[in-house]
Amino acid sequence: MRKIRQKNGSGLVTIPKEYLQMDGVLVDGEIPECHHLVVDYLDTGVYAIRLTQDGDIPSLREAEGIRQIVADRLLDGGAAELLEAKEAL
Repeated sequence: MRKIRQKNGSGLVTIPKEYLQMDGVLVDGEIPECHHLVVDYLDTGVYAIRLTQDGDIPSLREAEGIRQIVADRLLDGGAAELLEAKEAL
């Protein structure tokens, strides 16, 4: 579990180093300055954090984790709710 800290009026949360390692972010165990992130507010207490790829912001629809959440929701009978959310995009 991580703690939210305050910095310049914003919340600051660390990303575990092993996650950064899995994404190939670390160079010799350090984080280069060239990486940028996008933070999206999805719902109360739920955020998506994405690494940009050469300045491009990867689509949430392409993220395997998001696709799995959608599939689980469909299997749980939430198809109508998902269609409404899609129309709102």
